[in-house]
Amino acid sequence: MSGIHVVAGADLGVIIKLYLGDSTLGQIKVKVKNNQGHPIPAASMTMAATKGSFQASGATDQNGEYLYADIPPGEYKIMAAAGQGIHAVKNVRLGNKQIKEVNLTLR
Repeated sequence: MSGIHVVAGADLGVIIKLYLGDSTLGQIKVKVKNNQGHPIPAASMTMAATKGSFQASGATDQNGEYLYADIPPGEYKIMAAAGQGIHAVKNVRLGNKQIKEVNLTLR
């Protein structure tokens, strides 16, 4: 796949990425909820590769969802937080061109 991909985040920043040739990049879709199963909007999201220096961050939308797009294959730690001491952490492995869904419950 080749072309230009534009992503606008919750902070209204814009990321432009140029791809040439076939891509192995994937996506991780995260849903953040509380103990009662209600979505958590504006939860702080952070993802870090367990090996290497890849990191990404943002905030969930009004439905408690966040999409990490264009992620290289690998192992990642995904963290969500809202308020003081309320957080969730999950380790995720992403394969080539994989789309993975992750559910986090803040405690």
